[in-house]
Amino acid sequence: MSEAAKPADPPEPRVLIGSYVLESLTTGMYVEPRDAIREYVQNAFDAIEAARSDRTLLPGEGKIQIIVSPEEPGMITIEDDGASILPDLVWNTLTAIGASRKSPRRQAGFRGIGRLAGIAYCERLEFRCKAAGYQEEVTVSYDCAAIRKALLEATDLESVFTAHITATRTPAPNVAAHYTKVSLIDLTIAPAELRDIGDLAAYLRVVSPLRFSDSFGDYREQILAEARGRGMEPPTVRLFIGASEDGLDELFKPYARATVANKKPAPIRKISFFDGGTVEGAKWWGWHGETPLYGMIGDPDVAGIRVRVKNIQLDGTDILSRIMRNHQTSYERFQFWVLGEIFIDTLPGVLIPNARRDGFEDSPAWREMQDQIREALKDYVSVVYKASAARNSKRFEKVKEQADREIEDIQSVLHADPPAPPAPEVANKIRAALRKVEGLTLSDYTQDQQVELRKTTAALKDLARQASVTLTEPKTPRASAKQTEPEYPPYLEPVFEVLASMLDTKLYQSVRKAIIKRYA
Repeated sequence: MSEAAKPADPPEPRVLIGSYVLESLTTGMYVEPRDAIREYVQNAFDAIEAARSDRTLLPGEGKIQIIVSPEEPGMITIEDDGASILPDLVWNTLTAIGASRKSPRRQAGFRGIGRLAGIAYCERLEFRCKAAGYQEEVTVSYDCAAIRKALLEATDLESVFTAHITATRTPAPNVAAHYTKVSLIDLTIAPAELRDIGDLAAYLRVVSPLRFSDSFGDYREQILAEARGRGMEPPTVRLFIGASEDGLDELFKPYARATVANKKPAPIRKISFFDGGTVEGAKWWGWHGETPLYGMIGDPDVAGIRVRVKNIQLDGTDILSRIMRNHQTSYERFQFWVLGEIFIDTLPGVLIPNARRDGFEDSPAWREMQDQIREALKDYVSVVYKASAARNSKRFEKVKEQADREIEDIQSVLHADPPAPPAPEVANKIRAALRKVEGLTLSDYTQDQQVELRKTTAALKDLARQASVTLTEPKTPRASAKQTEPEYPPYLEPVFEVLASMLDTKLYQSVRKAIIKRYA
């Protein structure tokens, strides 16, 4: 075989990363759209912490500004004055996927995928980076519309990024300036909760590493003093949000000296602390506010015990719900009778928040810490359980007494001499009694109480069947009882239906006659 006829060397093996991976890392990664903004806040917080570490910023300095433009087609910018990326590293840093120079020990975001979060919600995603000591600003721009279109085609990720991401360098006269500005431009396809300042602010108050507000009073100082004593003071950042630079409001954690439970004002009587614990390379502690235990706390932003790493919330209240469920199923919901936080500090590789930040990767250390947390909470949750049982018992007695009275009243009506009330009125009373009985959650009550509730429900349903026969027989005087009444305006009928469901039969008949007499 001649030299010319020799077969070509096979191509060098190459790993192909499909574009569907990008879809998994954007829309597939986050539970709800506002999680995308949380990712950028987290990155901004890390940049500020880095600037504090290298003394570009003093301790406590640094801020994040979020501007949500109300003008169509909409834009959100997240800007921080932390340590930005050096000019020669901007491109590789902002186009790499899953590669990050961050330390899990010191920084909240470390996986290198959070910057992609905005691709799903805007037409263009832009990063402007200016590092201290340099005379240029570098801008990296993602053409998100084109990237999303490529997700539908069989295109490898490297080709997609090469074609639809650009970088430009521009002079920056202020050498000392340092900032990163992320812009989600053209939010035409973004959901309402991402574009609404109020919704976004409410979400960020809960998840972000913020300070306690003045409205939390001396409880704030008690918690911070405890944290300092443990050497675990949670880091914070000042976060502002508004529709323009001139109209920014600072956000704080949502805790106040009082909340609402079971529709009643529920003041926090005192702050108590969990002793906390350690596993190899990680430790935790926490606080909770003691309230009168009227019932579940009505404010979803503060109800329950929240888990925080680097002072950023993980997964709302679900982590603690899962932990308590493993102790006793019914304990799962009782943590919503209390409010508080658990702070976790961990060395790299010991406890690792998962990619969605809705929990930790499973590990022996995390399982051991869950056991510690469960043990620390179970006594207080037991107190809450008993308070709930006492409240439920009172409610049971009240509803059972009312239902028994209705049953007796309706039975007397069904066997009384005519005229009897019209069938719809009796049906309304039975339905109202059934709603109250069936509105009780059986699992809240003892076995004996559950048996009583089932008997009462069966009795009411049996009465409903009897009433449907007895009160609708056309040949009985009862069926035509309503015809003996004077005519009245039709708008009174809904009033009578409401009264029938609220009053006993005798009182209802008296009230009905008085109303008809007045308006007939």
